[in-house]
Amino acid sequence: MNILAFHIFECKPFGNGGERREAQLDEIYREAGIERTYYGMRRVSLTVGNLWRAIRLIMQSQNRVVFRHILTHPKTVLHYLMAWAWNVDGLKSFFRSQEKLFVYEGSAAYHYPVVEEAFRRRKKVVAVMHNIETLVPGCKSPVTQHYAPADFRNEVALLRKCDTVFMISREETWLMRLYGVNAYYLPYYPAKACREWLLQIRAARKQQAAKDKRTFLVIGSAVNAPTALGMQLLADYVAAEGIETELRIGGYGTAEHIRVPDSCKNIVLLGELTQEQLTREMTECTALLINQPPTTGALTRIVEAEIAGIPVIANTDSLRNYFNISGIYEYRTMDELKAILQQELQTPAIPLKPDSKLFIEAIRETR
Repeated sequence: MNILAFHIFECKPFGNGGERREAQLDEIYREAGIERTYYGMRRVSLTVGNLWRAIRLIMQSQNRVVFRHILTHPKTVLHYLMAWAWNVDGLKSFFRSQEKLFVYEGSAAYHYPVVEEAFRRRKKVVAVMHNIETLVPGCKSPVTQHYAPADFRNEVALLRKCDTVFMISREETWLMRLYGVNAYYLPYYPAKACREWLLQIRAARKQQAAKDKRTFLVIGSAVNAPTALGMQLLADYVAAEGIETELRIGGYGTAEHIRVPDSCKNIVLLGELTQEQLTREMTECTALLINQPPTTGALTRIVEAEIAGIPVIANTDSLRNYFNISGIYEYRTMDELKAILQQELQTPAIPLKPDSKLFIEAIRETR
């Protein structure tokens, strides 16, 4: 079976969260014997007819909101219009295929015209969302120039027209169903290569001797503003409270963006980590510590920590999907965090691989 598809992330089992989700989807497709033909944006030709078709696609997919900004943000609107005018012939050629199904793996409003063209060509559309982009705090649309959540109704309108939508968190699934979207839950689970690596870490953690010194690992990309904010709050709290346990902070930009007082010797900034360094840190840490402000999507590293046998301590806003699980500890306040850091922590069990039967059925029903 072959389907048409569009994605915004590469397929990398050891990449960022979006790339890891793509690796999961790739594994599901391959196990079900489903081949994909992906659309890639490319310049083909620019004509007056293509310009008009691009205007129509944008107006349909963005509820005309884009062109309201032609006077306030002319460069942005014209750049967006011209990008799609150049791509109209490529879209037409892509959707001339006899395949009946189109799978949209994305979230960004910039690519809504691809989905709109699928509707126009009467394709069945299944959407696999990485998150609800229009609800990410502080997120500015490159198309409308609106800050979240101003364009939320546009995203809902697009998803409501899809035949089936799969969300990465239970909370977002529930929310979309409230708005009339035919939404279902497809949680993240790492692809085989990543699972095998995590199981090796789990085995290594079992073999190592118990340590008197407790160390807590904080990992993420500090280039991402919400992640950096959460990391900084943890560092500030540990420094201010004089907590003696070691805090080890690693990931892109951590050495540059996270500030630690010179007098605080138990907070270590690791900077960007190689796979070998990350393996060592995950093997030797007492637990994974997470503090993130409210946002959408789901944290891929929580289920990965479960598989690796690493206890997780996370604030309420981080624990989408992962409440009431042995080995995962929730703190609502920083005082609660201080108490958890002192207690004995259980090793989480290996979570079962989620059932993708409903997702495969949604695709096969279109044949």
